[in-house]
Amino acid sequence: MIPKHIAIIMDGNGRWASQRKKPRAEGHQAGVENISKVVEIMIKKEIKFLTLFAFSTENWTRPFKEVEFLTGQLLAKSITSNIEKLNNAGVKILHL
Repeated sequence: MIPKHIAIIMDGNGRWASQRKKPRAEGHQAGVENISKVVEIMIKKEIKFLTLFAFSTENWTRPFKEVEFLTGQLLAKSITSNIEKLNNAGVKILHL
């Protein structure tokens, strides 16, 4: 049976990058790319809801530049670059 709702806690992208001696931002970017793949699969499988827990209150204690990158650049660029594709697929984004 295919689920109607999948929830993902996005955690460990910075550690993934650090273990590979890459900047933390590269890890966060890799996480976004993985979510794009997940969304494509969910559309194909007709899974109706995806919840991403992407930014916890503890994340506000990270260095300012990293928080700015996550909240300002990465999220905005990801949505903007995929908006037409998401709209055409009937994807609705709710930010909580």
